[in-house]
Amino acid sequence: MFEKSLNLVRQQKDDNPLLPEIYYCMAAVYAHLGEIQFAVDHYELTISTARKRLS
Repeated sequence: MFEKSLNLVRQQKDDNPLLPEIYYCMAAVYAHLGEIQFAVDHYELTISTARKRLS
């Protein structure tokens, strides 16, 4: 199920208003799985995507 979700996220366009929230949730899942570097990467992606939307 996680792989299916991951594939759906990869298909999203950058202007999707939910993209930062999706990245945030993915980061939380990676953290829960103990994949700390993936979690950090997705938290950073959350921040950069949100900043783009706010500028």
